[in-house]
Amino acid sequence: MKHPYLTNNPGASAPETDIMLTSNERQVLQMRFGLGTQDPTGLTLVEIARQLGVTPQRASQIESSALAKMRAALQARGIESMDDVV
Repeated sequence: MKHPYLTNNPGASAPETDIMLTSNERQVLQMRFGLGTQDPTGLTLVEIARQLGVTPQRASQIESSALAKMRAALQARGIESMDDVV
């Protein structure tokens, strides 16, 4: 199952098109949080870095960039915290 914020589908509904994550950003978030996998525990940044062939610091930077994009999109919708969603 694809998470709605992890797609670049041009024909997607509005919530899916607000955030344009790079393929590396999508991949890091999927691995980090176990999205779309049988094991929802996720991987450490060191494990992700090994799989991507980058340093753990670079994996962390990619993760931070993706999360910042997602946070900005939610704030643009007036959602300041997850308490506003649930």
